[in-house]
Amino acid sequence: MPDPFPLPRFRYETEENFKKGILLDTDRKHCVQTIAMTIMQYVSRPSLGQCGLVAKALMKKYPFLMNDGEEEVATCSFFDITPL
Repeated sequence: MPDPFPLPRFRYETEENFKKGILLDTDRKHCVQTIAMTIMQYVSRPSLGQCGLVAKALMKKYPFLMNDGEEEVATCSFFDITPL
């Protein structure tokens, strides 16, 4: 899987909400599904480390998805994952 992970484009409404720092349940579901399909283009069973690449890419592009203090650790509550 490439590093950095190439985030897919999300539907227009989701992209606009993310620009405003808004995360709705419908956006979250759409993003998880879209990212999962993108991951499947590279691997069928991603490791925690590979999931961490996705988390890093999400946090870099959409910093509002981070929990407090997450900047130093490649985690993302969006997926609730922590890489090895």
